[in-house]
Amino acid sequence: MKHSNVFYRRTKDGYEPVKDAKAIRNRLGFDLYRIGYNIFEGKTGLQALSHNSKEEIQGTLQKLETDTEFRSKLENAIEDNIKKTGLSPRYERPDEKYDDLFPREPAKKAVIAPTLDGQKHYFVEAYNENNIVLYMMKTEKTHPHARLFLFYEGWMLGMDNAYNKDRIIEELSKGLPDYRQIMTDSLNNALTDPDKWANKGFANFLGRTDEADTHNQVIRDKREAVSAAEQQERERLEEIERKAEQDAYETAIFEAEQAILGKRPVINNEVRDTSLFLHLFRKYDIVVPLKTQGWIKSSLHSVYYGENYHDWSFRYFGNLSNSFGGCFNQLVGAIEREYDNLLDQALPEMSEDDELEP
Repeated sequence: MKHSNVFYRRTKDGYEPVKDAKAIRNRLGFDLYRIGYNIFEGKTGLQALSHNSKEEIQGTLQKLETDTEFRSKLENAIEDNIKKTGLSPRYERPDEKYDDLFPREPAKKAVIAPTLDGQKHYFVEAYNENNIVLYMMKTEKTHPHARLFLFYEGWMLGMDNAYNKDRIIEELSKGLPDYRQIMTDSLNNALTDPDKWANKGFANFLGRTDEADTHNQVIRDKREAVSAAEQQERERLEEIERKAEQDAYETAIFEAEQAILGKRPVINNEVRDTSLFLHLFRKYDIVVPLKTQGWIKSSLHSVYYGENYHDWSFRYFGNLSNSFGGCFNQLVGAIEREYDNLLDQALPEMSEDDELEP
């Protein structure tokens, strides 16, 4: 049966055309369409089924093909409603056109033009008010804050984002500025100032790119020289700081070793963000249990030699570590051996014929 390309929906007041209806193809010859996920029948304009997803719609179509009872119910419902209310205007007016009821908006004007960076882009018309036409890049036309452009002497000049459209049109409606003269004045002003960067976009528009490049290169070289000098000074100061830190570290280690050799107290100060004694253990390759390392950092205050009982003792917070004493004795032995070796290397070798003077 011939019909138009317009779908109608049955309401309590009669039939009304549907703008956003989507036809549902099927192999059984039913004239079905959907609005959202709701299925309507085309001959009657009545809603047949309600769904929540496309998958549910597909399931219904499969059921129509496989379930004869379900299919018969739909066919009988269609026939009964046609007898009561007649056919939808979709069938009563088969020559009716969708565009007659829902005229399409005229195509937006499109332009291929360069922006001030010299790159060409595809632009579409976004707004046309008060004889002011504003464009946006085709790739950004759906973005709520897309930048708007004005087509000016073959170039696209960036204005502002679409959020400020009304303000842009209001300002341009008062009179189109002489952008060429504005850019000329700005470029000339920059080119006479040895420290002012020339706007490359303005230069591109005015055909004076080489002038801007030459001017900017001088500034760029000067800035790079200053930057290189600043970097060199930073590195010099960092080296001084690094050397001072290394000297302080080596001094702290040396003084601690000397204190241990001289049986003097050693305070467990922080050196390079950790405990002095952890540095000493690491230097002499003494393995310290992880738990003991934590105790050294958080609880050990100092070590001192008791002259009365001729042994080392420890000052600490909380409980004493069970394994620190053994590790410390290894450290004392390692330091003594290290300095004995250094002393042996420093003394000259004596032959059997050498005699000590009385």
